[in-house]
Amino acid sequence: MIEWHSNGVGCSCSLLGEDSNPRHLEEDGFITITDTVYMNNSNYIDYYLAICLNCQTQYKIEEREYHSLWWNWIKLGQNKS
Repeated sequence: MIEWHSNGVGCSCSLLGEDSNPRHLEEDGFITITDTVYMNNSNYIDYYLAICLNCQTQYKIEEREYHSLWWNWIKLGQNKS
């Protein structure tokens, strides 16, 4: 990862994966969660909408659980503003 970052290949948000908790990343100042969508008639989170504060890439982040909690990061595109 250090070599990838030092070569300037892209933003580190493209390395986010199943163990990347969006709430922790927001607390650390890497992303902003713009919306939290809950499953129908429940308190369970279906997905988050978020934006990377470095490159402005927007993500849909599905929160899932099987044996443990994990997140599916889906790139939606980049904010042009």
